[in-house]
Amino acid sequence: METSINEKKSSDEIVKRGKRKERMAEFLPLCGLIVLVILFTILSGGRFIEADNLSLIVNQSFTLMLTSLGAVFIYAHGSLDVSLGSVCMMSCICSVLTAIHTGSGVLAFLVCVLVSFVSAMVVSFISCKLKIMAFVTSLCVSFICQGVAGQLMSTGEIVMPSYIIDAVNRPAIKIIVIVVAIIVCYILFDHTKIGYYNKAIGGNPVAAAQSGIPVDRYKMIAYAICGIMLGIASFFLVCRVSTATTTTGSGLHMDVMLSVILGGMSIRGGPKSRVTAPIIGSLITYTLSNGLTLIGVDAYYVQFIQGIIFLIVIFTVFPKKKQGELP
Repeated sequence: METSINEKKSSDEIVKRGKRKERMAEFLPLCGLIVLVILFTILSGGRFIEADNLSLIVNQSFTLMLTSLGAVFIYAHGSLDVSLGSVCMMSCICSVLTAIHTGSGVLAFLVCVLVSFVSAMVVSFISCKLKIMAFVTSLCVSFICQGVAGQLMSTGEIVMPSYIIDAVNRPAIKIIVIVVAIIVCYILFDHTKIGYYNKAIGGNPVAAAQSGIPVDRYKMIAYAICGIMLGIASFFLVCRVSTATTTTGSGLHMDVMLSVILGGMSIRGGPKSRVTAPIIGSLITYTLSNGLTLIGVDAYYVQFIQGIIFLIVIFTVFPKKKQGELP
């Protein structure tokens, strides 16, 4: 009898420790962001928290935050899309060409979203229906986008008409867009079947299918959301930089992955996936690069330090298996 009581106490203690680790994993990224803000404010003599600099950080993180908010749906079910950067480039080029030939900012926006949406649907259809790995499928789509973009670009770069840039590239519009995007994605991710089912699929796809969840359908819905968010982000990106080239969006998929992980979420998805992860992670990414640059650190060392912090976050937040494999 006493042995059973002791075993129960030991089991309860293990559960409590597990919950404490989960809470730490949830709040550690936010605490890290706050620490970075305080640290860079001190080291920069207060320049970091000046209105112009904070506005710059928000403006820089806008594209990454929107894209990551969409990508969190596909990360939740355990997929990996490496075509985000190339699709962004393709969307921007098609958007600018539409604006040049039609003079319509609305059509340019719709084309940008449509290209991203169709690309996401191609990846999801091949992955879900033809049963080819999402990583391989998205890699092929990435190569296709790069090839088509090369054919469309007769010059080194094409410029978005200035009147569209002036109408879109405004802080008030970006604030409205990002607030609406966060609210919509939060509702879809945490309060609808779309989020519940994708997290369940990421936890155990076989068990999810056996419990009656239409796995392929909800995976494709996740890709649709990701495509729409990427299209919106791409349009604002090309309006911010004013030009589209074959290097636009370069490395975006890696930045998205970095922001998700820095936000405390595993790229394998599952029930512990959180829509707040890409928001916090995006702010950490640009706070870190902006702060290091502001205090005079060389650009090459900025990337080196980001890599070191990236590794520290992985080994601190994510528990390792006995064999040493990260979850």
